[in-house]
Amino acid sequence: MTQTNQSGLTLPSSDELASLPTRPRIAFAARCARRALSLLTERFGQAAGEAVGVLDSVVKAVEDAGGGADAEISLEDARDLAMRVCLNAQDQMAESLTGESPPVYAYTADCADVAVYAIKTAITEDAKASAKHACNAALQSRQVAGTSADGGEDLTRWAAALHATRNDFDRLFTDSERLGWVGSTCIKPEWFGDL
Repeated sequence: MTQTNQSGLTLPSSDELASLPTRPRIAFAARCARRALSLLTERFGQAAGEAVGVLDSVVKAVEDAGGGADAEISLEDARDLAMRVCLNAQDQMAESLTGESPPVYAYTADCADVAVYAIKTAITEDAKASAKHACNAALQSRQVAGTSADGGEDLTRWAAALHATRNDFDRLFTDSERLGWVGSTCIKPEWFGDL
């Protein structure tokens, strides 16, 4: 499913993402996860607790995979950590005595989902399946950007995230074509610049 805003801007599709070489596609998914984590910390800061540090390690592992660096933790361990963060956040939502859990738990679970999709992008060998995971990372990170404290959509943040995500893909695709990137071409997080 393609996500479009009023200006006609869309997130990249699975087919578009499949056109990227392997490591640039992984770098794109890692960028989506980094953006979601940045929004979590910007919005909730210390309230997000230790999940932020764990998810930072997870995202760093995916960034290392896209950048060709040796990761401090394996992608499989990173996936397990992200899934644990997601399950813990969901448990905290379920255990809320008031019936209304603080939004930090939902954001944390969503950020962990983005990280899991980014990891799946990196560990899936089939280009089409990997691209689908990268597409899901983009969709989920857009969701994190758009959801406001009252559970509604903040269209300004949604549009900004959509634009930034599209711009990241377009730059990757253009440089991939122009510079003749291959699957092993390393893309370090610095290539993207600021979030």
